Amino acid sequence: MYKIKAMPERVCICDRCGRVMRTEDHDENQERISIDFTAGYGSVFGDGNRVQADLCQYCVRKVLGRWLRVTEPTPQTPHRAFQPHQHPDWHRRRLSRPGVRSLLSGLENDG
Repeated sequence: MYKIKAMPERVCICDRCGRVMRTEDHDENQERISIDFTAGYGSVFGDGNRVQADLCQYCVRKVLGRWLRVTEPTPQTPHRAFQPHQHPDWHRRRLSRPGVRSLLSGLENDG
């Protein structure tokens, strides 16, 4: 006998308006902004505190709209918009930075 079992769904919820952004809704999910960093010395958030927020695209525009610089793509711009971590070459480009390259070669020679 087969039973229908509800599986937990992983969603992102906007911390400002409560909008639910499901992973299968690619447009809404891809346009969200997630903030996650550790505050540094002298920060208004407190030294060493972790700062996090998830915002839907509508709240980003409502809250930051007048300060955002939105430009039309040029013919040289790829047709897909990427955040740095979404770019297909992100890992290769990140690993090709000089400091990372020397660190990795040091680890390879260490073994």
